[in-house]
Amino acid sequence: MSESRFDNAVQAAWGNFETRLSVSLEALGDGSMVIDVEAETSGEGSAPYIQVAGDGCLVRGEVSGNRFLDRACRLDAVQRRGLVALGWKRPDDQHPNWWVELERDRLEVLQTMVLGALRQVLGVMHPKFLGWDDPGDARQTVAAAKCEVGFPTTGEELRAMVRATVADHLGTSEVTTDADGDIPIRARKIPLWVRVLDDGATVRIFSHVVVSVLSTRQARIEADILNRRHRQLKFMVQDRRVVAAIDLPMAPFVARHLRDMLDYADTALNDVADDLVLRTSGRLFFTSRPGRPDRRTA
Repeated sequence: MSESRFDNAVQAAWGNFETRLSVSLEALGDGSMVIDVEAETSGEGSAPYIQVAGDGCLVRGEVSGNRFLDRACRLDAVQRRGLVALGWKRPDDQHPNWWVELERDRLEVLQTMVLGALRQVLGVMHPKFLGWDDPGDARQTVAAAKCEVGFPTTGEELRAMVRATVADHLGTSEVTTDADGDIPIRARKIPLWVRVLDDGATVRIFSHVVVSVLSTRQARIEADILNRRHRQLKFMVQDRRVVAAIDLPMAPFVARHLRDMLDYADTALNDVADDLVLRTSGRLFFTSRPGRPDRRTA
């Protein structure tokens, strides 16, 4: 990845984090959440953290003070001045941490103060260095907010981003998944499925282009020809079916790549479908005999 693309990806990741933070603050109620910063410690104190708690019409934010921080993580004079500049109040006898208390209609101010403390004062380079104890867990809500670039840490986070992107691409509020956890898409004559592979970092778009082929030998010849013409698609013959697939590395997740490849697969497969039916003496999936396809190896 070039330096400019990396910078753009980092900025997009912070944008994703900011959206999640905004959603969490709005949904906080009288609950609380803690954002931990990854840091090496000697075990004699804590790593930096930010905590937010709701109390009626007020919301309180805190940034860990030196009283609790490990020696290696304690705030120096420059960092302390930075917190003051952002609007955080100094620790005192009643408040051992840096703190602020605001009306709920000023959540945007608190959001700016939290982001500034993380990025400008604590020097967090990327949201992946943060741990988030958020009882409301806004990850899937953020995914539904059209995340363009993200750094999912689990397969479920990636699935949430994929579902949101596919739903937005299809112009619907949500998508359904089948018993295998795949997203089925009826794309003109040719069906598509979208699957997150078990490695948790790859998305596969695949289809059963032609089924019930008369000659698997002829089908393999046609698949080889198509593989030379379509570099991004991989055509295979499985159990008298011509299957096509695209594997997309998604670390980081880039929504535009997924949308582009969905459009590409839709166009390319629908363009070759009728000719492939004739050449293999097969059938289109939706005109075949009823029955559930075996997609375990797709």
